[in-house]
Amino acid sequence: MEPILKIRGLFKRFEPGPWVIDDFDLSIAAGSVVYVLGPSGCGKTTLLRLVCGFESPDAGEIVKEGEVISRPGLVLPPEARRIGMVFQDYALFPHLTVAQNVRFGLEGGRGPLGLFGRRRWGSGEPNGYGRSLNELYDLTGLHGLQERYPHELSGGQQQRVALARALARAPDLILLDEPFSNLDTSLRARIREELRTVLRQSGATSLLVTHDQEEAINLGDRIAVMNEGRLEQAGTPEDILHRPANRLVASFVGLSEFIPGRVDGDLVVTELGSHPLPPGLSAPNGTRLDVQLRPSYVQPCENGQGAAAQVVGLEFQGAQTLYKLALPSGTHIRASLPGHLTLSPGDQVQIRFHPPVMVCFPAT
Repeated sequence: MEPILKIRGLFKRFEPGPWVIDDFDLSIAAGSVVYVLGPSGCGKTTLLRLVCGFESPDAGEIVKEGEVISRPGLVLPPEARRIGMVFQDYALFPHLTVAQNVRFGLEGGRGPLGLFGRRRWGSGEPNGYGRSLNELYDLTGLHGLQERYPHELSGGQQQRVALARALARAPDLILLDEPFSNLDTSLRARIREELRTVLRQSGATSLLVTHDQEEAINLGDRIAVMNEGRLEQAGTPEDILHRPANRLVASFVGLSEFIPGRVDGDLVVTELGSHPLPPGLSAPNGTRLDVQLRPSYVQPCENGQGAAAQVVGLEFQGAQTLYKLALPSGTHIRASLPGHLTLSPGDQVQIRFHPPVMVCFPAT
C-alpha cells in the first residue's frame, strides 16, 4: 500500500542558526498511529509545522497521497491539505463555547461559507465535507458540554474539544503536538486510551510528537526517534526497544545502561553471566563490547545461582521497586525487582541478567 505521507530529504533552519530539520526521511502508512519521539528542542514541532504547511522547507519535499504539498518554492496552503492539527496548548478560543469552537473548525472562522465555500449546517446535518456536529460529539464524548466555555472544562475535556475541531473536516491526516503535556499525571493513562480510541474510530492517520517514551511505546504503531533534526530510527515499538539501530536510540528509549562484556567464542561474557552473541554478530575472541541492560532484564535468584550485588538506593514504584545496585566491580546498575523483597540500602542480593534480546555495541 502506498504511504499516505512521504517526507524526503527535508531540511529546515531559521537563520542564522543550525539545521533544525536535517535530511529527514519518513513514510507513514494510511490508518497508522505514528509517534515522533525525541528530546526537547530536537525539531519535532518544526517537523509538524512543515507537514501542516505553516513553514516552508529549505530543501526536500513532502508528498501526500502522491501529490507534492511542500518543497522549496511550492507550499500548498494549510487549508488545502486536508490535515488537522491539535496544538500543544489546544489553542481554544476562550470567548467561544465548545460548540462554537468546534464549528470554527468546520467553517474555518470565515463566516457562513467557510474556507471551502460550504453553507452553514445544523447540529445533525453533515456539512458536505466533514462530519456532523452530533457525530463529532459522539466520537469525542462532548455531549452535554456544548454550551460550556474552555475555562469551565478540565484539561482532558479541552483536549477533546481541540481534537473534535481538528477532526471536523474529516482530515486524511491529523497532527498532535505533545498531546498530554498539559494533563496531570493521574489523568494521562486514561486520556491516552481515550485518545487512541478516538483516533482509531475516526479513521484518520495520526502523526504525534512527544518526548514521553512511555506514551510513544504504549500508543504508537510505529515510532520515529529523532535527535538534532535527524531521524535515528523508525520502526515498531518492539524494534526500537529490542533492536535499536545505534547506541543513541538504545540509551534514549527506556531506562537503559551498559555493562562491559567480551566475546568468547559464540558467547558474550559479562559480570552477570554469559549469553549467546546476538544473531548476525560475529567478532574475534576478546573483543570488548558494551551490553545493554534494562532494569526489567534483572531478576533475583537463589544464592550461588547469580552474581552478588549490594543495594545502594531504591525507589518504590508499587508492585515493583527500582533498585540501584553495585556489582563487585563497582559498576552501578538499576534493577526493577518485586516489591515484596523489601530490600534496604546495604543489603546483599543475588541477581541474574535475563535479556529477551541481547543488544551489544562496540565498547567505548
